[in-house]
This record gives sequence, structure tokens and C-alpha cells, in this order.
Amino acid sequence: MKFFFILLLPAVFAFNRTSAQQHTSTDLESKKQKVDKLFLEIAKADSLVFAAFNPCDTISYRKFFKDDLEFYHDLGGLTVGIENEMKSIKEMCIRGNHIRRELLKETLEVYPLKGYRAVEIAVHRIYHTNKG
Repeated sequence: MKFFFILLLPAVFAFNRTSAQQHTSTDLESKKQKVDKLFLEIAKADSLVFAAFNPCDTISYRKFFKDDLEFYHDLGGLTVGIENEMKSIKEMCIRGNHIRRELLKETLEVYPLKGYRAVEIAVHRIYHTNKG
């Protein structure tokens, strides 16, 4: 079963603004290096989020999100607020459903949102084992 996730994650660094209309090859290379660095940072954050999610480590999982989280799930729809997300995760874990998520690395795309954030788009493979 495939699911699609869009996560808005804060970037560790901000992009510099340039006022020039023309870009030199040095400018373009600098931007490429920043995008490459952002990609690696977001890929790492993705890995850490699901290293907490997969074993139901709700304490670690919670640390990745702000209170005003909006989570869009292709089947469950919209979840607004971290407390609703945490309630959902805790209920799933209590039921004994084991869900393991794996990123299909070749599908990972990261796009900077000027100044402070990024959008991650990727295909994830979800393995769901019911209790018993």
C-alpha cells in the first residue's frame, strides 16, 4: 500500500536574498549547494521522525512538531493540531497495530520555501500488521 505525505519541516538555515536580476555561475553554484544541503537536512529529519514513529516512541515523535501541526493523510484526511495527531498515534499503538513506514529514497523531493521552511514530497511504503 502506498501513501503520499507532504511534510512542512523547518529548515536549519535561511536562504540569502539577492537583488540582482542576473546570476553568475558562482551564484547558481552557491544556490545549488544550499539546496543540496537542505535536501540532506530534510532527508535526515524525515529519517529521525520515522525512527520515532515506527516503534511508537511518542515522546520523541512529539518533539518534531509544533502545536499548530496540519497533517494531510491520503486516507484519513486532515488532522489539525499536535494533540489530535498524538491521540491518533497513541490509540494506534495501544491497539497493538504495528505500522512501519519506509521512504522510497528515489522519490524524495525537497523544495525550499523562501526564508525558513521546505516542502518534502515523497512516496512512502507503509507496512501494517494487525495484532494477532
